[in-house]
Amino acid sequence: MSPRRKTRLGRRPGPTGEAQTAILDAARGLFAEQGFRGTTMRAVAERAGVDLALVHYYFETKAKLFDAVVELPIDPARIAALFAEPGAPGERLARFYLEQLFTTRNEAITAMLRTALGDPDSIPALRALIQRTLVAGAASALRGPDAALRAELIGAHMVGLFVCRCLVGVEPLASLSVDDLVARVAPAIDVVLAVRTERKEQP
Repeated sequence: MSPRRKTRLGRRPGPTGEAQTAILDAARGLFAEQGFRGTTMRAVAERAGVDLALVHYYFETKAKLFDAVVELPIDPARIAALFAEPGAPGERLARFYLEQLFTTRNEAITAMLRTALGDPDSIPALRALIQRTLVAGAASALRGPDAALRAELIGAHMVGLFVCRCLVGVEPLASLSVDDLVARVAPAIDVVLAVRTERKEQP
């Protein structure tokens, strides 16, 4: 009687780092195109060119895969640093969003927005992500009252800009150069960030 063949457990052989990257890239594209509900683990595996079991092995569930895809690798201190330089921060913030977030994280932001619209149950988690990565850094650097509110208003302003420029492609906004857009958006950001001065009632 031949000895029973032992089953090897654990990580599958092969370039695991490349497999994970392929899975994340595929999932990022699918979540951006179809949202959370429209994306399946099988579709991710097919686009990534890997076995479905490998997707489950690395990320276990679709929810965990989505979390890995939309997580914005932004240190709140990095955003706070934009306020540390002298002068109004509107231009620096506008360029940070337009030149970095809107380009390098385009698919992740699109996936977040499509999922928020198509799956209301995901909104609390996405809200926490935005507050943790984008709002917290700006709020910690702002002085005066309503710091969190002013930071959130900027976030809302830039989300609307992303939708019109990158997601929907409204013209001429979509084709406007970054320099021209920064010149128009930066003053509005500075107004929102300014500490509100209450007017005294005239006697």
